[in-house]
Amino acid sequence: MFIGRNSFTGSIPVSLGRTYGLELLDMSDNKLTGSVLVELMRLRNLNTLNLSNNRFSDEVLMNIGELNGLEVLNMSGCGFSGMISVSIGKFFWGTSAENWESSEITTVGGGAARR
Repeated sequence: MFIGRNSFTGSIPVSLGRTYGLELLDMSDNKLTGSVLVELMRLRNLNTLNLSNNRFSDEVLMNIGELNGLEVLNMSGCGFSGMISVSIGKFFWGTSAENWESSEITTVGGGAARR
């Protein structure tokens, strides 16, 4: 589903988390605010998630790396805060989270995270 570049405002609708067969979700280049809903973690068939260039103000979901089918993740230009789960290390080309030499790795809720 491509809903990017539409100048949408407000929060991500909760109902989006019920589109279970979705493989691609591109919400880039809008004016979405708030947080990325936990409901999006129900989209187990997602292989591409593009949230770039929005106005999110909350922390990155620590469990976003649990979307096992996810191959492409773009969260650039969103204003996220907080720590990044090591589980998303698989999305960095040519590197892994374990090799971030200048990062501070901290245990959070049983998993390692980068500050």
